[in-house]
Amino acid sequence: MDMIPTNACQTFPTGEDDRVCLISDRHGGLTNAINYVPAFKFSRGVHRFCLRHVCSNFNNKYKNVQLKDLCLRAGAESSSCKFDRIMEEIKDLNEEAYDWLGNIDKTQWTLAHDGGWRTGTITTNISETVNGVLKGARRLPIVPIVEITLNRSAQYFLQRTIRANRMINANQQWADYAFRLFEARQTEAIHHIVQKFDYN
Repeated sequence: MDMIPTNACQTFPTGEDDRVCLISDRHGGLTNAINYVPAFKFSRGVHRFCLRHVCSNFNNKYKNVQLKDLCLRAGAESSSCKFDRIMEEIKDLNEEAYDWLGNIDKTQWTLAHDGGWRTGTITTNISETVNGVLKGARRLPIVPIVEITLNRSAQYFLQRTIRANRMINANQQWADYAFRLFEARQTEAIHHIVQKFDYN
């Protein structure tokens, strides 16, 4: 973490479309490493915190499920007004917890104040998925690591190709998870009532 090649700045993306949003946990070593690269600045890149890690740290300190849920809601909320209301709920429950969150730069852990850099991504789940696939491959010699990475990645894609073909053959337009969400929302929508107003 402490040693970053001096040519790192030279290889940093330079185009307008190459801006980078790095999402990570709040590990001090990583933050220091990012600050060590002058090219990684606001106009070119930003560092954001994984909301899941923020909420986990928050819960470890205050050990309150209700507060943790509010923390997650606050960070995932895209409206600044709704974010403020949720934060007030946290303040009413525990002012110290409110101050703890207040000490973290809002741009780094909330969607409402992110400025659009995250494009809706609030966690490091993608990299955690990769870690899950490659679990057990650490601390091995380089050749076994490469072999495990290749074999597990190939197996991962093969399994999902089979699932995708099954859905295609069944004329299913969405993935299973999205389809379950759609069905749940459709069931709820049956009970909704729409009333038309004439404002003229």
